[in-house]
Amino acid sequence: MLNPEPVASNSPALTVSVAPAHFSFVPSPSLPSLPSVNHSAQSASDAALSASLCAQYSSLLKEGYSGNQAASALGRSPSWFSTRLPRWRREGSAAFLPAARAPQPSKAFPDLPDWFIPAAKFFYLLTNRTRYGGSIPEAIRRTISLPACPSALTTRLCKKLGLKSLPECPTQLRQTILQRQKEGKSLLPESITRQIAVYAPFVKQFRNPTDANLDYINAPGTMMWNRENNATGDDYRFIRAGDIFESDDATINFPMCIPWEIGGCPCSEKFGVKVGRFQWLVDIDAGSRFIPAFIYSARPRSSYRAEDITTLIRASAQQHGIPRARRMERGAWESHLVKNVVRLMGTHQITVHSPHNKPFIEGLFNVLWTKLAVHFPEAQVGRFMGENEEACRLLTAAQAGHQDPRKTFPMLNDGLAAMAEAIHEKNETPIHSDNYGTWIPVERWHQHLQENPLQPLDTANDWIFSPLVREWTVNGNLVGGKVPLMEGLSVPYDFSAPWLIQYHGARVKAYFDPMAPQCFATICLAQNWGTHKAGERLGQAQQINQTTSYIRLVMGYGDDPTTLGLDARRQAATALRREVRTIIPRRSAQSVQSVQSVPFSSSEFRDGTGSLCLLETPAEASRPISIANGPPIPSDEKPAEASRPTSQQCDTASDVESASERASDRAVTSRIPPAAALVDRANPGPRPSFDLSQFERDHPELTT
Repeated sequence: MLNPEPVASNSPALTVSVAPAHFSFVPSPSLPSLPSVNHSAQSASDAALSASLCAQYSSLLKEGYSGNQAASALGRSPSWFSTRLPRWRREGSAAFLPAARAPQPSKAFPDLPDWFIPAAKFFYLLTNRTRYGGSIPEAIRRTISLPACPSALTTRLCKKLGLKSLPECPTQLRQTILQRQKEGKSLLPESITRQIAVYAPFVKQFRNPTDANLDYINAPGTMMWNRENNATGDDYRFIRAGDIFESDDATINFPMCIPWEIGGCPCSEKFGVKVGRFQWLVDIDAGSRFIPAFIYSARPRSSYRAEDITTLIRASAQQHGIPRARRMERGAWESHLVKNVVRLMGTHQITVHSPHNKPFIEGLFNVLWTKLAVHFPEAQVGRFMGENEEACRLLTAAQAGHQDPRKTFPMLNDGLAAMAEAIHEKNETPIHSDNYGTWIPVERWHQHLQENPLQPLDTANDWIFSPLVREWTVNGNLVGGKVPLMEGLSVPYDFSAPWLIQYHGARVKAYFDPMAPQCFATICLAQNWGTHKAGERLGQAQQINQTTSYIRLVMGYGDDPTTLGLDARRQAATALRREVRTIIPRRSAQSVQSVQSVPFSSSEFRDGTGSLCLLETPAEASRPISIANGPPIPSDEKPAEASRPTSQQCDTASDVESASERASDRAVTSRIPPAAALVDRANPGPRPSFDLSQFERDHPELTT
């Protein structure tokens, strides 16, 4: 808003608003429209501003103001309007746009056909010489060869040139170009080759339109806004902590050594550890950029499964609460098991189709790789295959059993500590954003959650995290079917309960863990049934098939040397080492009053032959621990004594805060009876079972 100097008393007071730089001027119908020429955004904006000033200047003159008064009010000199106003009255906004220059014909090639440049551009896009461009010489050679052209391109090229048939290159032009090639000159002058070259964005658009749209068409600031009303898509508001979690997996850049006494590879057979990069699954809150939890999953094939994803979801919800939405990619993150868990928790799942749609978790990995590279510099294999030659050589030698990996690569606990330290540092580092301002993730996280807390996870609903969900039809008091335990082996599971008979013929979903010590299934309706609605939880049923019980028994402790092949397949299918950590801020009591002193964490080891070692610290120290997503144990029963193969070391979580809490929170369970004897690959004779008393003597820090 401009206020000019006082004018004569017979002139009205003058206040004029000048249009901002992004003002879009629409000329009156009497003025010519803008020409259909592509101009830069800045040129169009400047032209619109000049046209707006001329329109306001003309209006002020009609109201009786002098040229000097009107120019002063608009912040311009009278001479500025004297040169531009006549042009504006003739042409409108087009008068201020730069004129498009037509390509000038080359002096060396004055008779170049009109179709030559478009045809050369067409071939330039097809000559995939580099990642960002094609070959100009090859495009010229293809053009002078016309009408000789691959039949697959004939229709496309004719459509591009707007001709019914392919043109023929003039003989004189072809000979001139070939003569320049013999003389060692460029095939065409630079003034013509510049017209043939195509800019990198258009090359990418030609080759991969999807990636080009993601890379070059952006809408900054949209990922931090949320729809208040999802039904209509209206009422946008700024995203808050707890609104959306982004989750993703990554393969860490430094291998770690994991105690792996079950063997199965040259390294673990010789050194008792398995070395690899394995999988890291992480959550990040989009509203605050706070990292609430992560898990590290080590499987024989260095992969991860939907079960690992649900473990991350459970840990995050148990420590902090249930987020209102989750933004996840496809693949295992879109599996039926994961989608079912997210739905039962009441969380809205947002499936994205590109890393660009989950920028915060992708950016987080970039930051964490940078930080973790300093922790173990000699163990870094790099972000790309074969990037760090020496580390990659040592990793290959260790995996082949030629070199002890513990001399070079960190142990599991050291790696987990480095991950947690990097995450704590990231949570406490200020974020500076041009769009959203400045904040500290941990402070915004607590501020928003104090104002609008997340819904806590009811531990009575742990059954929704069962690793297997099957939809079956009730038959009398039974429900069940075949369940694949590994590749090539399916076992019938039959669950029974007295109340099932009243649902005979109904479709139900069974949630269960086929490897649980006592196999129970939580039964939910999959359809409306009488007065009961689909999704209603009916109760628990127990597995009663004796054949399955026998198979589970054999799977647990077969001592016949002929089962060695079965052992190897079983271990490859189910062996696992999984570490779960949730993150709580390291802040003073004055700054954060509601933070629990002990975060939720768990360490789980499966040897693939039926044994399980699980150490878990719940988020609330007063709450008893549940056993591996299994059914609750009746008060008059006690879990079976733990049993597992003889072990020199049980490497468990190092961040369980106090020994007294660990003693009450520890749950070590087994899927085999205590008298079981497992096969030793080196010595096929019986191996002694795992002795819990001996384990406690070897690890007094866990039993203080």
